[in-house]
Amino acid sequence: MQATGDIAAGELVFSYPWKRALVVPADKKRSPFPDFIPHAIWRKSFRGQWPFYGATAVLYESYLGSASGLQAFLELLPDSVDIPRHWGPEDLAAMQYSETAAAVAHSQMQTVEAFEAFTSASEATKNFTFEDFAWACDMLQTRAFGMPILQGTSHPLIRWPLGGLAMAGLGIRLHANRAIKKGEEVLLSYGSKPNAELLLGYGFVQPGNPHDAFRISAMTVLVQDATARGLLRPHWPPGSLPDDALEGFGLAQIGTQGIDADDLEALQQILASHMTSPRGPFPAGLALNDIIAQASWKVFLHVCQSALAAMQTTPQEDERMLREQADLTQRMQDSLQLRLGHKRLLQGCIAQTQAALFYLDTVHEAALSAQPKPTSDASHEDL
Repeated sequence: MQATGDIAAGELVFSYPWKRALVVPADKKRSPFPDFIPHAIWRKSFRGQWPFYGATAVLYESYLGSASGLQAFLELLPDSVDIPRHWGPEDLAAMQYSETAAAVAHSQMQTVEAFEAFTSASEATKNFTFEDFAWACDMLQTRAFGMPILQGTSHPLIRWPLGGLAMAGLGIRLHANRAIKKGEEVLLSYGSKPNAELLLGYGFVQPGNPHDAFRISAMTVLVQDATARGLLRPHWPPGSLPDDALEGFGLAQIGTQGIDADDLEALQQILASHMTSPRGPFPAGLALNDIIAQASWKVFLHVCQSALAAMQTTPQEDERMLREQADLTQRMQDSLQLRLGHKRLLQGCIAQTQAALFYLDTVHEAALSAQPKPTSDASHEDL
């Protein structure tokens, strides 16, 4: 959408009445259309997953046909959207991100289970195919906004002029959070989401996303690997961190600001609890906290280097593909942008950990230099 005239900050830009919106039912116990979906199936079969409730509402309006007050709106919706839930193994592998592939597999399984419950609900629901149900889920996932489904908004992220969302009274209202000039595109933020979540949920990637993140689910394995390699000697020799010590630390996140502070603190607490010699002796100039911090930075350096090494291409190769290959499919472009962003995050994490380790080494060296040098005793006892 483009502004047809200048819009002042705070000015009402968009208003939409509830009566013209398809509202996802909030009651998860009682079906709003029991002849279509009985209460028992509505209550038990969708496991509280709002897209399935919403998809059922979309298909109910479709079932009503001309009797639906939303028929004209439904006819405006696209026939399909290309989100990773519909991608094949080769396309998913191009992301070089196991977290996304696992999320897609889980989503596909849930959709099949929800469809089986839906199609067995009544004679009316038996007329819908799995493709119909998946389409309705896609429409909810990619177009739901608050509670209504909206059509036609763009997908910006870094800068958005719309804000001041209000969902009350008779409808939804959007106000400009800054001045918008005539002819400028009017954009709406999708929230502080990493690119993997944007791609999974909405089918696009935002280059330069300030909220991007790389999640590592194999932290337990990688921490144990760092210990086994002797990277944490002498205070954490191989075998010093039992598996139960790392319970609850299976996931870590690398963002645009580096390692998540909570993840770093959690690892330091684990290391502090399983130190083989918490009373020292320590290298000159390094206190107990320094030793623990140094070990945690070494772990994350190993984690980021391992994750980067596991990817099949380098950032330079990805950049060259984006720059030189004009025939890339949209899926491949999105995958390249996703994995390139992840590699830059990992490179930033490596630089962060190396800087922290260099600082601790500097502290150690400065302490050693400040120590008085031993003097040799030149006197000898006369024989």
